[in-house]
Formats: sequence, structure tokens, C-alpha cells
Amino acid sequence: MSVCSKQASDGRIRCVKIFAQSLLRMCTVGVYVLFAVSCARHVPAIDPIKYSQDIEQWRAQRVTELTSDSGWLSLVGLFWLKDGANTVGSDAHSDIAVAKVPPHAGQFVLSNGVVTLKRR
Repeated sequence: MSVCSKQASDGRIRCVKIFAQSLLRMCTVGVYVLFAVSCARHVPAIDPIKYSQDIEQWRAQRVTELTSDSGWLSLVGLFWLKDGANTVGSDAHSDIAVAKVPPHAGQFVLSNGVVTLKRR
């Protein structure tokens, strides 16, 4: 198949040979081959009972991880901060007493609704 066009600069007609039809045929054959291959593979059946048991086992393990001593949901304590410096540490005289940290770990400073941590 040829495509011809007139050049604006010199008025000559230029013909260019393209292979659009053969390219279209190759693409069509490729699509059919891909379709046939994708439909031919066997998808294994999923046992719904085993699947739900696996999900429940994963959920139980995830809850155990989250609620462990080192998990994301472990709450060390709930302390209301006063304006100014609030000392943090394992010392009994700290404003916020937390076990397993140095006796004087630092300070939470509350100022104008903003809390900053000053470590020692």
C-alpha cells in the first residue's frame, strides 16, 4: 500500500510505502495468540474453608504482634501535660514516670499548645 502527498514547497508529489496492513495483521494474530494462551491455563480451585482459616490465623497473629509489649498498640501511660516543662524518666519524682528508661530521660515542654521533647 502506498500513501502519496503533495509537498507544499515545490509542488512535487511524494509517495511513501507503508506496511500498515501487514502490521495490523500481525497485531491481530498476536492478540488472538495471547487470548488463546491466557484462556488455556488452569486456575486451581480455592478451598473456602482453608482460606478463611488462613485469614483467621493471620488476624490472630497480627493482633498478638500489635498488642505485645513492643507492639504498636502498647500504651505506656496516659499523662496530662501542664504548661511548661514536664520531666520524663524512671525516677519516682518525674512528672511522667516511665519504667525502663533512664531516671532523667528528658522533658516534654508544652507551650501555646505545642509539645516539644528535650532529651538529656
